[in-house]
Amino acid sequence: MLECAPEAHKEAIEEHSSRLKAHMRALQIAKVDISKRSVLQVFPEIFLREFLRLQNIITEHVFSTYKKPSNYDFLEGLYFLINKVKKQRLNVDVSALKKELHAKPAREFWKTVQKTSPHVLYDMFKTKTGRLTTCRGGFPIMTMAKKYRGILKPQNDCFVELDYNAAELRVFLALSGKEQPDQDLHEWNGKNVYRGLQNREESKKRIFAWLYNPQSKDYLSQKFYKKRFVVDSHYKDGVVSTPFGREIPADDFHALNYLIQSTANDVTMSAAIEVDKYLSENCEKSFISFMIHDSLVLDVTKEELKHIKEVQRIFETTKFGKFMSNVQIGRDYGNLVECNARL
Repeated sequence: MLECAPEAHKEAIEEHSSRLKAHMRALQIAKVDISKRSVLQVFPEIFLREFLRLQNIITEHVFSTYKKPSNYDFLEGLYFLINKVKKQRLNVDVSALKKELHAKPAREFWKTVQKTSPHVLYDMFKTKTGRLTTCRGGFPIMTMAKKYRGILKPQNDCFVELDYNAAELRVFLALSGKEQPDQDLHEWNGKNVYRGLQNREESKKRIFAWLYNPQSKDYLSQKFYKKRFVVDSHYKDGVVSTPFGREIPADDFHALNYLIQSTANDVTMSAAIEVDKYLSENCEKSFISFMIHDSLVLDVTKEELKHIKEVQRIFETTKFGKFMSNVQIGRDYGNLVECNARL
C-alpha cells in the first residue's frame, strides 16, 4: 500500500499502518474473534475515519497515475475469491493432535494453532510470481505438515480435493507448443520422451533435474521440450513476460523457474475463480474452503456431490487445453482417498 501512495502522504500512512498492526496484535493476544464482530466494535470510529481518508487518497492517486494492467480482471477476480475464503471459518479440531503431543514439533504446532485465527488469510502480492502466501495471524494452511492435516474437518459432510497432475510440467509442455496427454504425464514422458527406458519415478526425477538446472544437459529432454525456445519466447532484458500478463524481473538462472511457477499458479487460480462461480450458482451450501498451490479443497454436502463431475471438468479446462487432474474425498483433510469423479 505504501509504495502506491503519493509522496506527501507516505509518513502519515506509515504511522497509521503501524497503529493498525499494533491494534491487530492486541486483538490476537486478547483472542478476540473479529469475524464475529462488526468493524465498529473492533476499531474506534476516529481510527476508521482516518483509515478511510488515507485509503481514498491512495486510491485517487493510483487511478490518476497508474495504467490499468492487462491482467486486471483476473487479479480482481482473485482478490474477491481470497476475501471470500478469508471470511469462512475453518472447522479446526485440535483434539486430533492429542496422540502426537509427545513430540516437540506437534506441541509447537498446537501452540501456533492456539494463537492464530481459524481463517485462511491469503496475500496475493507478496511473491514475485504471484503464488499465494498466508498472512501472519491467519491459519498456517501453506506450511502445515501433512501429518497434522487431520485437525481440519469440513463444515458440511466432506472435503473434496482437486489437484492437477504435474501442473508445472504441463505448463512447460504447453509453452513448448505441445498438446496435453490425457494420462499421467510422468508415465507419458517415460514412454514417449525417454523411449520406454524409464519408469514413472525415474522419469519424474530426470525431467525435473533437467528442467530447473540451466547447466543440465539431457538430449532427449531438450529434443522434445525445447527449453531454449520457451525461455527466449518469454524472457527479454531481465524481465519474464507470462501468458497471464505478469511482468517479473529475473536473472538468467531464475527466468524459467519464475515463468513456469507463475503460469502454473495463474492456471490454478483462474480455475478456482471459475469453480467458485459454478458453486455459487448451482450449490446452496458447498464452497471452496481453501487453495494450496495447484490444488483446490472444497467443502461439500452429500447432496451436492453430484456436481463434482462438472466441477472437475471446469477445473481441467485451461487456456492451454485440458490439464488432467486427480480427485480425492474424505471426512477430514488428513484422510482423503482417491475417487473417480468422471464415473
